[in-house]
Amino acid sequence: SDSAASRSETRSDATSDTSARQASLNAAGGDIVSVALGLTGIPYVYGGESLGGLDCSGLVKYAYAAAGINLPHNSSAQTAGGTIVSDPQPGDIVSYPGHVAIYIGGGQMVEATVPGRLSQISPVRAGATYVRYN
Repeated sequence: SDSAASRSETRSDATSDTSARQASLNAAGGDIVSVALGLTGIPYVYGGESLGGLDCSGLVKYAYAAAGINLPHNSSAQTAGGTIVSDPQPGDIVSYPGHVAIYIGGGQMVEATVPGRLSQISPVRAGATYVRYN
């Protein structure tokens, strides 16, 4: 019974962490960069688009949805649907073949990378295409 108690305590801690994270994301007021920064530290889950787990296009979809922009959950479609730009601005999508992230300025991006890693801030790597939705 001790293990059941500790399990439920862990689960409620996770729930309150998610609730607190959701509250701070709501307070970001639709700013894509603020939301993206609020999505760091979430486990990678293939096909995920929630605070419980995200993949790369799920993270982009989630951040853009907070700004009222509904994107497909597919990195190629997210890239194809916007306008390619050469002057990246914070909030633009950073696109690579099979991967997307959110540009946050200063040569940095927020991305969900691979299973076993948490979403994180990373330097933009060579070969990026920048995509803007207006």
